[in-house]
Amino acid sequence: MKIRHLFLLLFAGLSAPLAAQTADPEWSRFADELKRKSRDIQTIECRFTQTRRAAVLKQEVSKQGTFSYKRPEQIRLLFADGDCIVMNGDRFRLVSGGKTTLVKTQSNPMLRELRRTLAACMTGDLDALTTAFAPRLTDRGGHYELRLVPRRKQRLAEMLLVISKRDMSLDALRMTETSGDYLHYAFTDKRFNGPIADETFRTEP
Repeated sequence: MKIRHLFLLLFAGLSAPLAAQTADPEWSRFADELKRKSRDIQTIECRFTQTRRAAVLKQEVSKQGTFSYKRPEQIRLLFADGDCIVMNGDRFRLVSGGKTTLVKTQSNPMLRELRRTLAACMTGDLDALTTAFAPRLTDRGGHYELRLVPRRKQRLAEMLLVISKRDMSLDALRMTETSGDYLHYAFTDKRFNGPIADETFRTEP
């Protein structure tokens, strides 16, 4: 797994200005409920399926694993094959094929944006998302779809977040590049506020 693939679409249209969204009563209700229900969440553990599609090859590759989150900004994706992604504060660790890569997110704008986006999804901090992205919210009955388009032109074309109305947690995340390549995550079997050891989020070798 190459680091750039994380930004195809890890963990929200599109031309609507932010002012129009924030003035919309539906947006205000959504934002208030997301913040309210996220406020008491300290940890999340769940299963996930990652699907990566290369538009040129017209094929999809899927992997499964477990996702762990702990305040503040501690995130791990552990794949069934042993690969691992850990974000802890300003540190990022990637294990792929037995090889470990360590990066400081402050030195990499894309990693910094990824960390901020994932943390914002878990904490309900929409301000962190709408600063860099133009949002569009759609009510789909049992869930919300939040599309985010970068305010500045870049390889990333959009992010799509699917948020459950039942508990306002993230059900799916898709990041799509301008090439049509995408990375999609589906989150299932979510458990909230259980104990998670700090060692889970170790970023040192």
